[in-house]
Amino acid sequence: MLIQDGVLTDYMWDLLRSRKEGRTSSGNGRRQSYQYLPMVRMTNTYLLAGTVFGFTLVKSEAASWYRIMEMFYFQSFHMYGVFASALAVAAPSMALIRAYREAGRGADAAAEAHGQQSLALARELGMAREHGQALRTLGETALAALQHDEARRLLDESYAVLREAGDEYEGARTQLALAELHHRRQIDDETAAALAACSAVFERLGAEADLARARRLQADAG
Repeated sequence: MLIQDGVLTDYMWDLLRSRKEGRTSSGNGRRQSYQYLPMVRMTNTYLLAGTVFGFTLVKSEAASWYRIMEMFYFQSFHMYGVFASALAVAAPSMALIRAYREAGRGADAAAEAHGQQSLALARELGMAREHGQALRTLGETALAALQHDEARRLLDESYAVLREAGDEYEGARTQLALAELHHRRQIDDETAAALAACSAVFERLGAEADLARARRLQADAG
């Protein structure tokens, strides 16, 4: 299981990368053809909560053929509200995913652009969790570009937003990013404090992947 109760518990692994990182392979290796190197990709993805949510929608007639026909004949605007709500949530989320993807590729300019787009949408829609995540993405992008002062400002703001929203897990992930920043700036006491705080949260929530990352950083920090 990769995500449980909103917490990232593990990553996808193929045989090569799992051996390198000392983890168990999840069988997620694939390649386009024999001409290409294998890479980690999804196979079958199961969304348990999504299935339950869809079943609830249909059984409660929030989404049904009757409602859809009403929408097409302009007899009711109920389904338009359902679709509008889905789009409102999806828009900042997709921008945030693109920002993470570009940041992972090292494309700082593209990652910052997508991060700013996600931040603007989250602020406009009043989505505190996505607001904090977008700030963290921008902070990590600034950190990758060695803009340490800007990274500190963005990550501090991210943590404040997430703490006010009551999102302990995402707040801990921001603390982990702050620990990495402090480590790069060789501020040992702040690195240790941030690592201790986020590790306690990860351990309590069972976020094994994040906890492993924190422990690797702790080992590097000595």
